[in-house]
Amino acid sequence: IFVRQGNIFDALIYAERAKGRVMLDLLGRDARPSQLLTFEEKKEEKRLNQRLIDINDRIKSAEGDTSSSTNALYQQLDTARLEYQSFRDSVFLTHPELRVREGRTAILNPREIETLAQTKKDAYLEYVISRDHVYLFVLTANRSADSSELKPYQLTITPEDLIQKIDKFHHQLANLHPDYPRLARELYSSLIAPAAEQLKNVETLCIVPDGFLWNLPFQALMPADDHYLLQDHAIYYVPSLSVLRMMRKANQQRRVNSLIAFGNPVIGKDEQRQVDLCPLPEAENEVSLIAKTARLETEKVFVGHNASEQAFK
Repeated sequence: IFVRQGNIFDALIYAERAKGRVMLDLLGRDARPSQLLTFEEKKEEKRLNQRLIDINDRIKSAEGDTSSSTNALYQQLDTARLEYQSFRDSVFLTHPELRVREGRTAILNPREIETLAQTKKDAYLEYVISRDHVYLFVLTANRSADSSELKPYQLTITPEDLIQKIDKFHHQLANLHPDYPRLARELYSSLIAPAAEQLKNVETLCIVPDGFLWNLPFQALMPADDHYLLQDHAIYYVPSLSVLRMMRKANQQRRVNSLIAFGNPVIGKDEQRQVDLCPLPEAENEVSLIAKTARLETEKVFVGHNASEQAFK
């Protein structure tokens, strides 16, 4: 509705909120929220939770009682809820990463949208899949003005057709089917080509997939024969633009000074498929170049026989 009304920013905000579940699924894997709390914080949270449980139990026991004591219990419950919320707010200040893991990332505002689009070489592609349509929001810097440019595109392909093509594309890639370039071109035409004009001179694409689009390797799409999207743009993925903002803020607060990298391990045979695995071309050069370029205080690079499971553990 917002897209049809021309309220593009409001439409993007709704898309961001819809991706809250994906954000929780992806960022909630590496640590449970309780692991971020100190012993005293866990103890206080347990006390406040227990107080809420006790008051609710007393209210339940007093059901049907219209006396002033019941009203007093509800007042105690309101006080306990406020105290618990105050505690949570203080925890979020102490542990900003907890806000992201619990889905409490603040929604983007217009100023932050402008900040994301400051670099003219970057573009942000956010996909939204509804029941009947697939939408694409593209955020770039405005070439003619010192501002951002946010455009919506209602793609012609239906969600049903898109998921069928993605599944088939996956199958063809996995089995090295010679016909996969045809689907790679079709998917490019459906998902990227409508915004081709806005993406001119863009070097980096930040892609925010939705639903089954997370299963699509965008880098393997083909604008033309024997030419991949990855040859035109560097590509990375994020669960939402709100998460990207939080990640960048976190990165500004911490400095990475060490690197461990593994390249081209000697694996031998894939027992499941009963095939011999060939060396991965240029993998050793890639990890060595990364270590050389990063110039960090501590660097460890393992290649070949040294890139073993035992060494990794």
